[in-house]
Amino acid sequence: MTAIGFAYDAGSGNKELSSVFSTLYALGCIFAVLAVRQSAIFTAVIQPPLLLFAAVPTAYFLFHGAQLGGVKDLAINCGYPLIERFPLMFFTSAAVLLIGMGRWYYGM
Repeated sequence: MTAIGFAYDAGSGNKELSSVFSTLYALGCIFAVLAVRQSAIFTAVIQPPLLLFAAVPTAYFLFHGAQLGGVKDLAINCGYPLIERFPLMFFTSAAVLLIGMGRWYYGM
């Protein structure tokens, strides 16, 4: 679902990840932890930060056609969009963790 949100925002022409991406990212992570087998709960629980860490810098470079201009430029251009979306990642990760812990507890 994260990829669908990414593709939607890429096709919309806004050159920015919108609430469509955020909603599909959160729903996809929650659906993943609900849908996996018991043995794969750990993988589903750790995926939200990994997905966001991959999707946001990729979106920045694809939407803006950015060139790598040095370490400082890379840190600012990749880090700032990630920092802006930290609350999204935090609350999605917390929800996924709570669901995963509940599934793990009741699965025992």
